[in-house]
Amino acid sequence: MAGNIGDPLINYLDIINKDTIIILELSSFHLDDFVDMKLDIALLTNICNNHLDFYKTKQRYYLSKFKLTNNQNKSDYFIVNLNDRITKKYINHKPYNSKLIDYQLGFKINDNILYYYNKKVVNLNYYSLIGEHNLDNLKCVIVILSLLKIDLDINSLKNFKTLRYHLEELLINDNIVI
Repeated sequence: MAGNIGDPLINYLDIINKDTIIILELSSFHLDDFVDMKLDIALLTNICNNHLDFYKTKQRYYLSKFKLTNNQNKSDYFIVNLNDRITKKYINHKPYNSKLIDYQLGFKINDNILYYYNKKVVNLNYYSLIGEHNLDNLKCVIVILSLLKIDLDINSLKNFKTLRYHLEELLINDNIVI
């Protein structure tokens, strides 16, 4: 794991080989600088009105985020939330060749158990992070793991803490505090 979470990928070059799975959190600024980058799996969780002091227009910022799909082909995946109105609007403004997956599809919760296409995945009592955005992040992880044919490690969920400088919602007296 590297990128916008604090560690540059260059710190890991000596341990990367053709079988290494690399997870990068990329900001729009990172994406602007990549020319030949090709992601097998690209995930766009959401788009907010950020960095408009740099991009000057919302459209320029939004299209920058869609650079995740640059150089992808028909065997690659572009994972998005098609319930997000901005993503839904801009999905057609930037051509992409990859397979589109809506990470909200296939999930349901029953008795605090998360199911993915009717298969029990996890009891959410084991998931230590709170907030709808963290549940969305878990859904993204499950979608990506299913593409990679890797099982979810339930023990990792029990003790997982949010990354430093990332948001976590806290519910106090029925009010959300971030």
